[in-house]
Amino acid sequence: MVCGFIGHRSTPAYLKSKIIKSIENFINKGYDKFIIGMYSGFDRLAIASCLELKSHYKNIEINIVSAVPIKKKNLQGDFKLISYPIKEKSREKIILESYKHIINECELIISYINLNMNKSRAIQMHNYILKKNKKIINLFEKEKIY
Repeated sequence: MVCGFIGHRSTPAYLKSKIIKSIENFINKGYDKFIIGMYSGFDRLAIASCLELKSHYKNIEINIVSAVPIKKKNLQGDFKLISYPIKEKSREKIILESYKHIINECELIISYINLNMNKSRAIQMHNYILKKNKKIINLFEKEKIY
């Protein structure tokens, strides 16, 4: 089963332990593929958490999504660097389309989204997750499941 991550650009570092605990919980429930963007602070914590767990759970697959060309040597660890075919030109639209591809591939999304914010990319993606009827664990709301 496949799990993705969506969250705010500004994310507290202490959240990493919650992310690790959530990932381990879902590994034990059969999730073995994790897809993560490279666009927010939450994404960076999710990448670090997945890579750390990879040393304990050798069977998990980590896919890091980049909408812009990067060299794998800029990142360290056992993962695949992937990209989706996106025709958008603006950086914001490219990121939104990348997240939509991630959401579409996943059964579950682990998120960190303050739902009281009026406008944010994370809120847009939260609404998209709900529209697609995906399971979501929002760590901002202490793991409430929608």
